[in-house]
Amino acid sequence: MTTSRRVEVLCGMLSALLAVIVLCTMLRPNSFSQFLQAIPFYLGPALLVAVGSYVHAIGRKKSGFVILVIGGSILTLGVLLAIFGGAFYVYGFWGGLFGITPHVLAILTMIASLVARRSIANV
Repeated sequence: MTTSRRVEVLCGMLSALLAVIVLCTMLRPNSFSQFLQAIPFYLGPALLVAVGSYVHAIGRKKSGFVILVIGGSILTLGVLLAIFGGAFYVYGFWGGLFGITPHVLAILTMIASLVARRSIANV
């Protein structure tokens, strides 16, 4: 397994783990319905990134790359909305950085998957 594939799997798994932590600590859903509302916009794409990176890096399947790009593009849009929507104003500097960490890791995962795909194409 190449280094880029290791980085892809590690960043993908950390993205999903940190999305769960951020959801439970910063967003603090008060009821189960609020938790269910956060799944399609925050937790779901992070899980897509984790599953896609695993399938792409370990299983070496193109379907994993497609899943990764779908989840990663949603999270990339989310980081833009968080930055320009006032996440740093609402949560402060450190809270804002903590809140966008899963998004940044998803972007790193997509970059690592592109590097892994390019290294396979050159061989």
